[in-house]
Amino acid sequence: MSLSSAEIMKLLDLHPHPTCGFTNEIYRSAMQVPKADLPAGYDGPRTLGGFLYFLVTEQAHIRLHRIRSDQMYHHYIGDPLDVLLLYPDGKSEVRVVGSDLAAGMRPQLLVPGGTFHAGRIRAGGDYALLGTSVWLRAEPSDVEMGNVEVLTTKYPAAKAEIASFTA
Repeated sequence: MSLSSAEIMKLLDLHPHPTCGFTNEIYRSAMQVPKADLPAGYDGPRTLGGFLYFLVTEQAHIRLHRIRSDQMYHHYIGDPLDVLLLYPDGKSEVRVVGSDLAAGMRPQLLVPGGTFHAGRIRAGGDYALLGTSVWLRAEPSDVEMGNVEVLTTKYPAAKAEIASFTA
């Protein structure tokens, strides 16, 4: 039985999120890492990790942003997700998260901490249901929205992709 995005949102209790379509955090570690044990830049202790579902639709994509922590995307059902990655070293690429392994898609994608990224469903697609595992769990102060003008200057080879993913 194929579910609609509205049915998935209801069944998984997904709600609008400022960066990632619709989400629901389903696990947050009880373990805390003290601020003194974290790299510079963290403004307080952090939860060791967390996991959330997220649903991306044509109308609710992944907005250009980065977080301090590493995260792993896991594709569950639906259409492939194109993900633009702007790495801290100045390199960039577009990767596809999906189930068609023979076409080069992969069901998981590592987004290294500090990497600006944006994601979208391919034209004609309906939705993609994914999960993300994050360690250390990101707090609002760990999230930076991407400035298109600044990033286009820093990543000139990715100018067209940045424009396309942020249109």
